Amino acid sequence: METNTLLHRVFTEKDTREEPEIKADNYLQKVVKYIPGEIIAFYLVFNKFAIEDGRTAFLLLFFIGLTLTPFYKYFGLKDQPKKLSTPWFQIIISIFSFAIWVFALGDFNEVELLNYNPFYASLILATFTLTTPILEQLFELRSK
Repeated sequence: METNTLLHRVFTEKDTREEPEIKADNYLQKVVKYIPGEIIAFYLVFNKFAIEDGRTAFLLLFFIGLTLTPFYKYFGLKDQPKKLSTPWFQIIISIFSFAIWVFALGDFNEVELLNYNPFYASLILATFTLTTPILEQLFELRSK
């Protein structure tokens, strides 16, 4: 079953209970759909300009991306026929995902905001990305 959403929605076991025609996404599909690619792309278009302009411009860009993420995801993932409930977990995870991706790119180091270590940044990004579907299952268990 296709839903009438603008973005790719993660289909969970909960969704299959609400709408039996839906097939839950597998692990890899979930990993990909939890990454807010459009917001990261927006950030990447402007990040070098912001870094060159200084700390204030970089922080402004970062907070615009952080603020845009939940609104973009909420309206993009909203099921227009209202057959499924709002995927709050996917929206919240996308906010954290955006922040972790920006940290992993090393831009905080460029504007001397954090002591950046590429090993730890990569480790945090990989661990968060791979464990998000597991966190989703724990979230669904608690919300039953």
